[in-house]
Amino acid sequence: MLIKICNYMDKGKDESVDIFSISKKLHFESLVSHMDKLSAGEIVELRLKAEASGITTHSIEQQVEILSKFRRNNFTIYDFDLFEVGSGTFCLGSMLNHSCVPNAVLIYQKREMIVLALRDIKENEEIFISYIDPINPYDSRCKMLDKYYFKCTCDKCNLKLYPKFNSPSGLEDHVTKGMEILDRYKKVSNNLETCLGFYADFELYRSVSSILLEELESATNFGLCLGLIVVKVATLIIQYPKSHPLIGLESLVGAKICWNCQQYPLGRKFLEIGNDCHSVYIDYHVNDELVKLNNLYKDL
Repeated sequence: MLIKICNYMDKGKDESVDIFSISKKLHFESLVSHMDKLSAGEIVELRLKAEASGITTHSIEQQVEILSKFRRNNFTIYDFDLFEVGSGTFCLGSMLNHSCVPNAVLIYQKREMIVLALRDIKENEEIFISYIDPINPYDSRCKMLDKYYFKCTCDKCNLKLYPKFNSPSGLEDHVTKGMEILDRYKKVSNNLETCLGFYADFELYRSVSSILLEELESATNFGLCLGLIVVKVATLIIQYPKSHPLIGLESLVGAKICWNCQQYPLGRKFLEIGNDCHSVYIDYHVNDELVKLNNLYKDL
């Protein structure tokens, strides 16, 4: 990538970079590098990468600046199942600001970035995406944002700690609280309302996710899986913006588990959430599993 960009910046000596227009070149040149804020260790790291590239058309200093722009502006590219497939620099996308409670999400089709609204966005309202995974605790999010050299002041960060689950002692109590969150999902306009009075414990989420994966692989205790997926989806509803694709994907897992447990009313609830999330990007991708599940539950 560094070689391609250097060739491109050198006015197209490499014919393979003719896809870049003059305007895109100017956009790339305008990206922030934060060179003045790099630590000595970062500068050494980037210099070593530049020296290893073998590029002679640009000085080491110029290459270090380009690499720093990559680091500050690169996007992780996911497929529609939210598996990481690569990374890229999208100059116009880099103009979008961050919030831990974003009103938009990014999807990708081949080399194209698409910005999708997660809710109705008012005229003159700013579009926000999240640079990091917003499920992380406040202190972790602050640390992750250090490389961008700003402090987030969104509603979620201003709360410092998100509204809390009342620290129930066992899985059964967590499931009860989780069911209440699932019930309230469609009744409110945003997740800050949805989670009023609840708390998503990050360590609990990681533990539940790990156990759920093991139990699903063994396929021996769908009753336990049912409780775990309720807690997992409820946690995602608390931590992610409403209609986020990840909530939708995990809700489909819930609908499948409910089908195996013959818990059809709860399965329909998961399916309703999944359909709501899928509606955000249905014009770009149709989830075949969602279509099959809708047909299964419709035939009951």
